[in-house]
Amino acid sequence: MRTLQGEGFWGFVEGSEDPLSPFPIVPTPVVAAGANAAALKAHREWWQKDAKVKDIIERCISPVVSTIIPCTETTTARDIWTTLKTLYGRVDVAAQFDLRAHISDVKLEDFTGLDKYIGEFKIARSRFITMGVAFEEGEMVHLLIRNLPLDGVWPNFKQLLTQCAQDHLDRSANLDPPPPPDTLLNIVITCISIECNRLESSRLETRRRLPASMPAHQQSALVSTPTNIRKHAKNPLGVRCSNCHLTSHDRDHCFSRGGGMDGQGELLPHTPVVHNPP
Repeated sequence: MRTLQGEGFWGFVEGSEDPLSPFPIVPTPVVAAGANAAALKAHREWWQKDAKVKDIIERCISPVVSTIIPCTETTTARDIWTTLKTLYGRVDVAAQFDLRAHISDVKLEDFTGLDKYIGEFKIARSRFITMGVAFEEGEMVHLLIRNLPLDGVWPNFKQLLTQCAQDHLDRSANLDPPPPPDTLLNIVITCISIECNRLESSRLETRRRLPASMPAHQQSALVSTPTNIRKHAKNPLGVRCSNCHLTSHDRDHCFSRGGGMDGQGELLPHTPVVHNPP
């Protein structure tokens, strides 16, 4: 499009009917029998310019596509453009299915992949809009929460985020006027971003507390989130406590200050404790 506009040829394929537009339509000239020399000259010049437009278009399409566009002597650049719009403007059901399958498989591996994770969903939504297919806010929120990691603190976080989403929907049901579009989506993205930033800060703080002489590979092992935490009565989901960061219990069964059982047992330090790997 920009190439055609830059060359002054946009009016041969699209253009505006407003003569004061930067790119007005350039209509196909009609030459009657017995036309004078000036009219015939203008007619030939129009076809020469139209041939240049066709050449630009054909250089920008694949050989496969070029086989299905009209190519007779009287075919204009506008005819070819209309064919291409029909070809690429249609809603491809297979492309919809592929895109839905792709976005359903996108996972957040850990907090370092946040930007890519959110970006995948935004790009997919933009492509659905281009296709003219609905990709509702609720569906996007559901996938964003569902595809978060299954280990570490994430299961607890997913439960809290799901409840937060439900509370928002309950409050919004009675609001008049309703909240602006994508309010819930923006809340969920913000919460995920805050949690990722918290995890990153926690890892940096844990790494800072380690001896400077410790080899890098040992530091990485100590600050990584465990994925094989044993499940039991005090840690039914097998997660790291989000309060004291130990793995022997979850937040609900934490005796440390701020935990679910604060003051009911032996006091434990609130700062993270790093254990040697087995």
